[in-house]
Amino acid sequence: MLPMELPDPMPQLSRQSIGEVLGRVAARLSHRRRGAAPPVDLLIVGGAGGLLAGYLPPGRTTQDCDVMVWSPADAHSAELWRQLDEIARSVADEFDLPPDWLNRGAGVFEHRLLPGWAERRIFLIEHGPVRISSPSRVDYLALKLFAGRDVDLDDVLTMGMTRDEATFVRRALESWDANHFAAHTVAGTMERLEAVMLAQEETSS
Repeated sequence: MLPMELPDPMPQLSRQSIGEVLGRVAARLSHRRRGAAPPVDLLIVGGAGGLLAGYLPPGRTTQDCDVMVWSPADAHSAELWRQLDEIARSVADEFDLPPDWLNRGAGVFEHRLLPGWAERRIFLIEHGPVRISSPSRVDYLALKLFAGRDVDLDDVLTMGMTRDEATFVRRALESWDANHFAAHTVAGTMERLEAVMLAQEETSS
């Protein structure tokens, strides 16, 4: 019997390689949009966003980069993403990444961002009119609590959420009325928040 061939493992992105590939995308998009207005902003979340901002341990890796918010999100949004996708695919060939390593699947969860996130975001890569950012630490923690998977809650515990950050998230969620898109998920998120804080207290005692 012939040995069974195993599929090639998916390429993994580290904090350094994420910076490299996103920097290359930003540089090429900046060159292509030279003289165009308005500027382009991309908010990176998920594992890539956490590694890029230094929230997650440096040994962590991820398989892709999730774009949650991109602007300008107007009549030219489709053309902007077409350019982004084209550039990202060319970078994928150079770094041996899957063609959809830069994706906008997280965009459907934009409503989970806390009020004021745009003012708190951290800009990490800038090339001309192109700026790439990650959520602030407190906003990133909130997104992890919303996601609620075991790996997300482990990340929250690893980051060591402070009491001030927990209070900030709690008050932000309490301010959402029943008409907010994420209102139906607030109760579960609050439960996870309290469970994380309790686990941290028990570990430290």
